[in-house]
Amino acid sequence: MNMKELEELDVSQSMAKTVSILTNAIAAAQKLIDEQRLEEAKPLLDLIVKKVIETEEYFWRPVDSDEVYNSLSEIFRKMGDEKGAEDWKKRVNLRKARDIEFMGRVQNFCGNNTLALDYYTKAVNLAPDFQLAQDGKKRAEKSVMKAKREIDVLENAIAKNPGDVELLVKLGTIKLNLNRAEDAINDLKKALSVSPEHIEANTRLGLALLSMGKYEEAKGLFEKVLASKPGSLNAKRGRNYANYFLGLETLAE
Repeated sequence: MNMKELEELDVSQSMAKTVSILTNAIAAAQKLIDEQRLEEAKPLLDLIVKKVIETEEYFWRPVDSDEVYNSLSEIFRKMGDEKGAEDWKKRVNLRKARDIEFMGRVQNFCGNNTLALDYYTKAVNLAPDFQLAQDGKKRAEKSVMKAKREIDVLENAIAKNPGDVELLVKLGTIKLNLNRAEDAINDLKKALSVSPEHIEANTRLGLALLSMGKYEEAKGLFEKVLASKPGSLNAKRGRNYANYFLGLETLAE
């Protein structure tokens, strides 16, 4: 392992390149430790830890490799540092929790806070100190409670005004929030049967489809909205998410 390459590593250039160099450096450190060359291993290990922390701080998330954390945990355990080994293991859980929290954010964006709450809860269970997941969980809980309070009132209003487009859109939005996606889609399609170009109804239908994983259909609706309203942030973001899950683009770091 070329120590100079690790010393000069600019973690901001690329996560993939950073992971590759860190992986090679960790393998070199493991070899030195296995050969009992601890005096040589220590400065290399200190530099690896420094670069891992730099990477986490720059990208504001864990390094994109469980192997990096698992290997560091194994190294610290070999060196008799059980606390250090456990700390690196916790980072693996945090990495997994961040992936789960991301799915919670997607569902929150779609308006399905019941499903978002499930993701946030799983993330918190994996990494109890993960503040983003804690905050998301609290917001989702409040949103779901509000939807439960409002749905009966809206359903009664719809019974009296079955063709009211605005009420149908609101009801569909609340049903999606309660993870009743199919029912939400039915209400939104009823609204669109009355007013086919209704921006909010088309957007909400796209979000419901996105929540269900129907990315192609969702993308088509977001593009329809953007054709009429190019500045729609929800449609732009929805299309970005649809493209991401379809493998057509990456999201910003």
